[in-house]
Amino acid sequence: MIIVLTGLHGSGKSYFANNICKKYGFEIIYKNDLIKKMCEKKNIYSWHNWYIENFNKDFITTTIKILQNLPKDKDIILDSVHSYNEWMVAKKYLKDVYLALIIAPEDIRKSRYEKDDFLKDIKRINYYHSKENNNINCLYACATWAFNGSSCDEVNEKSFLELLNYINNSKTKEKELERKKKLWK
Repeated sequence: MIIVLTGLHGSGKSYFANNICKKYGFEIIYKNDLIKKMCEKKNIYSWHNWYIENFNKDFITTTIKILQNLPKDKDIILDSVHSYNEWMVAKKYLKDVYLALIIAPEDIRKSRYEKDDFLKDIKRINYYHSKENNNINCLYACATWAFNGSSCDEVNEKSFLELLNYINNSKTKEKELERKKKLWK
């Protein structure tokens, strides 16, 4: 199972991943670390420039290359995806993948900001939306679940268990539907 996180800077994505998800055996994978390792193997000096250039040129191929570097057969938290288009590729390419939104009030996010995070969030919000055929698609609207990055660990842990329960129930329903389809053939 892969749970992909999304959210603004300072919302609590990394904290959530490291303090809630690890308790349940999930391996935390940071997308930037995957990209850095890919670039190191190819002796590419600036991983960030490589990513921006290649993503803007061909986001599908670039996203697939990154996703191919995820560990297989492990429960993973991927921190993070910030574009509707990127999520659509992940959803199509990966099996058993879910998008989790981490939110927090603006004043709390601002208290956690590092230099230039506010400016980065302006760009990020634009990436959350994609316009295709006069339709505006929103990354947040694709979320399977949402967590409050300013809630205590106990609340988010309970909510994480609810997410896992929801996923397991959904899988059971899908299997039952497939079984019924086979019976009707």
